[in-house]
Formats: sequence, structure tokens, C-alpha cells
Amino acid sequence: DYNIDYNYIVKAISSNNVNFSLSNIVSLHAYQAAAPQISYLSSVSVLGDSIELNYLGDNGIGIQKVKIYRSENNGIDFDNIYNENNPVFPFIYYDLNAYPSEKSYMYQVSVINSCNNEVAFSNYGRTIFLQSSSEQFLTNHINWNPYEQWQNGVEEYQLFYKTNFSNGFLTLSSLGSNQYDYSHVLNDNVVTYPFDGYICYKLIADEMDNSFGIAASQSISNEACVQHQPMVFVPNALYIGGINSEWKPVINLIDFNEYKVTIFNRLGQLVYELDEYNEIWDGTVLNTGKLAPLGVYIYFLEFKNVRGDFFHKEGNITLLR
Repeated sequence: DYNIDYNYIVKAISSNNVNFSLSNIVSLHAYQAAAPQISYLSSVSVLGDSIELNYLGDNGIGIQKVKIYRSENNGIDFDNIYNENNPVFPFIYYDLNAYPSEKSYMYQVSVINSCNNEVAFSNYGRTIFLQSSSEQFLTNHINWNPYEQWQNGVEEYQLFYKTNFSNGFLTLSSLGSNQYDYSHVLNDNVVTYPFDGYICYKLIADEMDNSFGIAASQSISNEACVQHQPMVFVPNALYIGGINSEWKPVINLIDFNEYKVTIFNRLGQLVYELDEYNEIWDGTVLNTGKLAPLGVYIYFLEFKNVRGDFFHKEGNITLLR
């Protein structure tokens, strides 16, 4: 704070405008709050189900309060969601009442100075809402909204992916600041055992250098995941004594939790059961060791992945000799 001196005097003038009288002098010292030199929302990031805000302000100038505003309609309307008295900067706030995996949120911060005035509204900070979908076989489409609003914008976006057998997130691609979508074609490095068909993505935006003399920040998106349908191949014939003398389904992109195959004859009688993925049918009747008669059989395949999704398939097997 700094002082401004004011001196006051009253002058009384007679009705004929000839005579006048002066009062004593009264001096006042008016205090005016120092203006904050920095008010910068340096990053807004998604951390699981919450959103982390990092705000930079001025210490030592009598800031009484910091106010957090949030918009759910891209800045059209803002609601004051949090206030804190006597803040210390840098100030970190966690918004626990947001749903960052469903939409993007925009934030702004202001402070209350020692004169109880709301001043120094910051730049906006908008979360990155990442979405992913599987529109083609083994191809995922990822898209996102741009991060807003660093002083000099985004330098680049970094896209990462994670599977059930990767050790955390792996780098997928570095992208330009004006790119907001990406197509990921799953290659043999991904689609291999024990990949269960479930893949997640995360995006990080890197800030372009700013003029505040502070390190460039990062903004992290939500995680967006895709569950691919399993790849199922079921042989349609079993040739006793031939090349295809053992029968079993071949399934990729699944992590089995429950698995069962039942084989029936045309009369609906149970012929064989497989309860483990590595089990095979050799053409015999269950618990007898005798070969089943030649002909057409019906199979029912059921399995469930670790996320509780059920899969069903049925078809015919021709038994030959």
C-alpha cells in the first residue's frame, strides 16, 4: 500500500459576495491498495475425477481473498465456486465437484485487495476433454478441444496410450498446436498376447514460453478408453486322423475371466464341454472316450472379460473321418 495526502478547507462567502471566511485545514491520508503485478492461471489439469488449478499472484501486497470461478458453457456464464481468505501464492485448488471425463470446464481467478475490491481477473483456463472411439477395425479415432488460454498459446500436444500389459503410458505421437484429432492404427506391437482389447489414451498440452519469467506449464487431459470387440475364429470342421484333428476356438483381444464351450448333437444332447481356453475337442463323447458319430454338431461359446462384458457365439461343427 502507499499513501496519498489530501488537504481540505471550507470557504464561507457572504451574501453580497464581498466578505468570506476560511476554516481550519484538515489533512487526510488516503490509502490505495497496490495493484497486483501478476494474475495468471498457469495450468488447469485433469487428475482422475478432479481438476487441479495452479494460480500465480502477488504476495505481500495485502491480498485478502482469492476467488475461483467456473463455467460449464464455454465461458458464457461463470459461477463463483470457491473463496479462500489470506491466500499464499502460488495457489493450488482442486475442483472435486466436476466431471472431467464427460465435458470440458473453463476457469477464471480473481483476488480481493486490501480495499475490499475485486481486481486482477486472470486469463481463462480450459480443461482438455479427450474422446476416443473405434470406428474401423483396429483403428481408434481420438479427438479433443484445444487448451485455453495461455499467454502465448500451446507449443505442442503429446498423445500417450496404455494397454493392460504396458508399463504405464507410452508415447504415441507429438502433434502440432493446431491439431485436435488423431487416428491410431493398432499394429502388431499392440495387438499381441496378452492384449485384452482395452486401450486408454491421455493428452498433454505444453505451454509456449511466457513473459512472466516462470517455467512453462503443462495441462493434462482426462483418460479416454476404447474396448475392442474380441477377434473370434471358430473352425467349422473336425477331421479325425487328418490335419484338423483337434478343435478349439481361437480368440484374441480378450482377457478371459469366464469361458465355456458346449457342444450338442442334432437331438440337443450334450456331447462335450470345454471349461478352459486351452482345452480342445478331439471328437470324443464327454466322459466316455468314445468317438462321436460323424455328422453336424452345434456349439455354444460364452466368455466374459475382466470388466464384466459377456460375449456369445454359436455355430456348426462337421465331424469327419
